[in-house]
Amino acid sequence: LLNGSVNPNGMSTTVWFDYGTASGSYGSATTPQSISGTTTTGVSANISALLAGTTYYNRIVARNTVDTSYGSETSFMTLLPMVTLGLTGSPMVETDGAVTVTANLSAASSQPVTVNLSYSGSATYGSDYTASGTSTTIAAGSISGSVTLATIGDAIKETDETIVVDISSVTNGTESGTQQVTATIIDDDVAGFIVGAISDNTTESEGPANFTVRLRTPPEAEVTIPVSSSNTAEGTVTATILTFNSTEDQTVTVTGVDDAIDDGNVAYTIILGAASSSNTFYNGLDPEDVAVTNMDDDTAGITVSAISGNTT
Repeated sequence: LLNGSVNPNGMSTTVWFDYGTASGSYGSATTPQSISGTTTTGVSANISALLAGTTYYNRIVARNTVDTSYGSETSFMTLLPMVTLGLTGSPMVETDGAVTVTANLSAASSQPVTVNLSYSGSATYGSDYTASGTSTTIAAGSISGSVTLATIGDAIKETDETIVVDISSVTNGTESGTQQVTATIIDDDVAGFIVGAISDNTTESEGPANFTVRLRTPPEAEVTIPVSSSNTAEGTVTATILTFNSTEDQTVTVTGVDDAIDDGNVAYTIILGAASSSNTFYNGLDPEDVAVTNMDDDTAGITVSAISGNTT
């Protein structure tokens, strides 16, 4: 609101205010008003759409048929713009995810506004995500600027993680209260076991067979699973415990057990028990068992030996 006073001295007089950002060269004017009378009359005018954090100069102007008079120049400064934060794109997936953090001004400013940001949360900068910058500069006359946060994918099964963004400082502006936004990274890895096909059946002539077991994702803690045979009279395993600290294959060797009975080919199972681990994603997971057949090498029949000699 601009205020001034004019004495029309009994003449019909038109009054307005010149204003602008340059002293003596204003560029804008309020809507003219008509006054009359012989006493000093107060005049005011509203102005809007001003740039934030900017010095404006103004003067009152009075004109009638006799003369044009100019009041003394005065100035005022508008408040610095208030800064708020916005977030789009959250939650985002761990693989190729991205969010945009936007700093918004309450009004455009005649000078650039720099918003400095800080990052925290359960996600780790550099290994879980990257940022296009730690600040954004909003150009003079603009009302927003942004940075992009992009995820870095991994193969580890873990909990969803967060990125907390705060304003650490503002140049040529003011943070509106305490501004904070939180982005969430959704983990897209699946804990589990990959059990390979067995190489062959076992045989009663102690012919072995092999298969492999590995973890789908790197464990954050050691994982163990018990291994056993459902029928040790037909086949046994060399390792009763498999221990995993990575996704490398662990080999299980199954050896057939011989007998002297013509019992045909016998099916049995190598049992992979439920996992034990302090890693909650793997603890209790039960891999699939492996079916095996022990191939019989005995033949039913009667063996007749040669007679020791003739009778006499």
